[in-house]
Amino acid sequence: MLMVVGGSAGSTAGGLKVIRCLTLWRIAKNQVLSTLSPNRVLTLHVNDTVLDKDTQHQILKYFTIYSFITIGLLFVVSLDNNNFMTVVSAVFSCFNNIGPMIGTGQTFSIFSPISKLLLSLAMIAGRLEIYPMILLFLPKTWSKR
Repeated sequence: MLMVVGGSAGSTAGGLKVIRCLTLWRIAKNQVLSTLSPNRVLTLHVNDTVLDKDTQHQILKYFTIYSFITIGLLFVVSLDNNNFMTVVSAVFSCFNNIGPMIGTGQTFSIFSPISKLLLSLAMIAGRLEIYPMILLFLPKTWSKR
């Protein structure tokens, strides 16, 4: 779990960041409470500041993109026929910029060149955040006006 959470807001650590995880937890709690009491008015406070719905939606979108990329990486890298724990450890290690793989004494040399390329891109995306990497591969970014 600590591999996924990453560092604090503003740090260069990868991962979801503590503030995003806290906000996701509070959004989920508010959804459960609003389901139990539909007439209840709930606001989400983080650091004594009310988060508007737009900010909450942006955090939910980021979490969705993060989850899809992680699942996609897990699927593609697992095609190397490696141990599942090794694959999960490698993906989280690269995407969240953790460091060495956990649970294995092996290096990344056990992966195919395609997996290494994807893990390298994941490492860059984890360091720079996901949105700049998505923008890098959009054709609209490179088109001349």
